[in-house]
Formats: sequence, structure tokens, C-alpha cells
Amino acid sequence: RVTGYSLSRDARRAQEVWRIGVDLEKGEDIVAVSYLDADRQNFVVHNSVKLFNNASRSNPNAPDYGFKYTDPNLFGVATAVPAPPPIDEKSGRGRMGPSLNLYIIDGVTGNILHQMNHPNAVPPVTMLSVENYLLYHYLNVKHMKYQMGVWEFFDDAVSPGGNPVAEGMINSVMGSKPLARSSFLTAPPIIQRNVFSYPTAINCLSTSVTSKGITTKLIMAGDAQGKVVGIMLPALEKSKVNAITYPTQSIITYNKTVHKLHRIRASPAALESTSHVLAIGMDLFYTRVSPAKSYDLLGDDFSYWLVLTTTSGLVVATFVAKALAKRRSLALAWS
Repeated sequence: RVTGYSLSRDARRAQEVWRIGVDLEKGEDIVAVSYLDADRQNFVVHNSVKLFNNASRSNPNAPDYGFKYTDPNLFGVATAVPAPPPIDEKSGRGRMGPSLNLYIIDGVTGNILHQMNHPNAVPPVTMLSVENYLLYHYLNVKHMKYQMGVWEFFDDAVSPGGNPVAEGMINSVMGSKPLARSSFLTAPPIIQRNVFSYPTAINCLSTSVTSKGITTKLIMAGDAQGKVVGIMLPALEKSKVNAITYPTQSIITYNKTVHKLHRIRASPAALESTSHVLAIGMDLFYTRVSPAKSYDLLGDDFSYWLVLTTTSGLVVATFVAKALAKRRSLALAWS
């Protein structure tokens, strides 16, 4: 079961406020939980609006933008349900396979905002929450292939009568008042779901982190072979074959192997374009990643002397032009 508690003002006592049970009769068991890390919640989501390409969407009349639903109180839970016994034990008629249940829960109210069942899916399940995304990886035993589900959450910003969360985002951008969100008043998010085939098993998932949140997030997947692969979320949205493939240039660990890789940690660098990455297993592997390339770093072939000469020339030209203009004005005054 999943239980929510509230802390007293002195943070010494906890009181149960809600509880969600699992179906023990069917053998349902919690196998994975995903939530925003405490050290990642305060990082700014620079762009709260996402633009859609309606030309590639099933409904061309749908709005061409959406507000990201970035609630740090949401968390995901995955539960495994074993295969039930067949209706006829001798013939095996009515046999069903195992399945996975996915839940999105509001940690304040305990409400289940969305749930989904994946038939013929089994653990291990690896999950990741980042911005308004939920990613999870599992094994489909019917087709014997690994799959990755991607959920994206949006506010219902274009509904009749408006939406207080969307209005709060606009007001916060315009500077009129800060954004305030209440789990008791906010409508459930609109969820876009996709499932992609993935080539290998995954031990852990993580994401790049920058101080301002401007740079596009890079999803980092640590596979069972000890490699760390970088996946760009926009590339998933443009995929037409519902399969995740990656070139060798996307392997962050290059030709190195991190044995028994079980965790990937990221922290912001001084440059907004760069994030520090540490892969943890029996070995340690450190590197820096720049998902949008080093757009805030000058290249080695940058001509500093050209910039210095141009700037100096502009400064000299400004003073000369000012002196000439002053002399001309004085001459016109005496004429």
C-alpha cells in the first residue's frame, strides 16, 4: 500500500492523511516508484509552454501550444500483477499473462490522477520523473522485447472559462503575481502517452541538470552492459517507427564499461550548456555532457584579436564622430 502523511509544524509528529491499497488477492505488488528528487525540485523550468506541430497530429484543430503540468507533488507507482490461473486447468483455456499497472498519484490529496495497465509486462521496472514527463522501462514477455513508456502532462489551458494554473503561469511571466498551485483546486492534467521499443535492458535512468533550466534535458539510460546512453526527448516525439535507436555517438561512456551500473547522478556546471555526470557501479565514470552543444562557450578558433580590433575601432570612431559633430555644430552657430 501507499500511505501519505502530514508533518506537524515542529516536524516531530506524522499523521496519516490518506492511504491507497493494492489488490493483494491478485498478488499485486509495488515494484517501482518515481518522484522528483529533493535536490532537483527547486531547479527552474525555463520554458513552461510547449509548441505542437499540428500538421503531424491526428486532430488539426487542436491547440498549437500547451502549458506544462509541472507539479512536484506528483509521483508515479508501478505495480506487478502475476498471471492468474486459467479458467480450465487441463486445457489452459482462458490463460492470461502477467501485467503491470501504472499510477499517477497526487502526494497531497492521495488522488489517483491517471492509471494504465500494460498486459504481458513484467519487472524489473525503471522509472524517471523529470519536468512534466514520466518515463518507465519494462519487458514485454509476449513479444520478448523491452519497451519504454513516455507520459507527458499538460494543463487544460484552453478549456472554456480558462484555467487558473495557466493564468498563473501567464501572470508569473508578466510579473504581475507569482504562480500558486493547490492540489485541492487544480484540475487533473491532460496526458499524452507513447510506448517505444528499446534495444536493451536498463538498470537506471537519470537526466541532465542545469542551473537555469534553459538547456534541453538529456535522458541518460544506464543499460545492463554498463553503458550510459543519452536520449533527447524531442527525438522521441519525432520518431515515426515507435522504436528508440541511437548512434554510437550517443554513448556517453564511449568505449568504457561501468560494471554493475546502478545509479547515474548529474549536477549543474558553471556553464548553462553543460552538466556534470557521474555513473556509479563497481566502477566510477565521470564526464560532462552538453545536450544542446556548447552554445555559451567560445571555440578554440575564435579570433579574440579581431573582436578587440573591431571594438577598439568602434570606440575610436565614436569619439572622432563626436568631435566632428561638435565642431560642425560650433561652425553652424558662428555662421
